[in-house]
Amino acid sequence: MLPTALGAQADTAARRPIEIDDLFRLKRVGDPRVSPDGARVAYAVTTTSLADEKCESGVWMVPFGGGPAIRMTAAGSSASRPRWSPDGKSLSFAAARGEKR
Repeated sequence: MLPTALGAQADTAARRPIEIDDLFRLKRVGDPRVSPDGARVAYAVTTTSLADEKCESGVWMVPFGGGPAIRMTAAGSSASRPRWSPDGKSLSFAAARGEKR
């Protein structure tokens, strides 16, 4: 068994101040929607690219009980606000495609 002081030293050594680049690596998850049958959850994930100077959102889906997440929208365009149809067979979302004018 390791002494707790040794474990505390390891935790302290890994800590550092947050830098601006760290904030751009964060992914924001929101707008979760459980399917009518309770089997799946659709949600939006937003990322920010400092190099490209843009934000991108995508819609993802995961089984409610856990398992691998599946991206439901294409990378390179933004999509958000997932909504299930009343019967749970379809998923709709708002999307932005192409260049902004």
